[in-house]
Amino acid sequence: YRAAGTITIAGTSTTPAVLTIEPGTEIQFPNGTQLIIGSGTNLGALIAQGTPALPILFTRVSGNWYGIYFSDTTVDQTSILEHAIVEGGGYSGSANVTMSSSSPTIRNSTLRNSLNYGLRLLNNAAPLVEMNTIQENQTGVYLANASPTIQNNTIQNNTQASALIDLLGLEATFTGNTYTGNGGNNTIQIQSGTLAQSK
Repeated sequence: YRAAGTITIAGTSTTPAVLTIEPGTEIQFPNGTQLIIGSGTNLGALIAQGTPALPILFTRVSGNWYGIYFSDTTVDQTSILEHAIVEGGGYSGSANVTMSSSSPTIRNSTLRNSLNYGLRLLNNAAPLVEMNTIQENQTGVYLANASPTIQNNTIQNNTQASALIDLLGLEATFTGNTYTGNGGNNTIQIQSGTLAQSK
């Protein structure tokens, strides 16, 4: 499939629209477009569950697309990326997958070849991110005021950093991850600044 432009999945404020993608599906996005889950007060959900043999692929036509954006009206308990590949995002400072005040699960998936971030978590996002490969992005994971659980992932060959955290992202849990070939000596980097509240 090839998207003609940005796709938004949003029902009403009480009834979500749910996009379910079958294993083995490939969706191509043009430069500067994105897949948005939830909008305003309207609820949305994405169920993208492939299989090891038939992963789901979200990719670009040319250039870079923004990626998948989970807004604050994402239905977290329904939304999941599993055995999916998201690649070629990062247009205009974005990421292959961005979550803002949302917490869908990402499991057994690959986030790769983003112009900027593989995964970007903002504004109290607290997802479970486990058993994924996050590779060949500029930065693997970026956190700003987020508290995810990031466990048992392979984070490799990202040019600038494996992970970059602002001072309000210090409640994140990183455990059991493998870091190889990343810039910054495979460390989790904390941005400079002023910590204005206890952590």
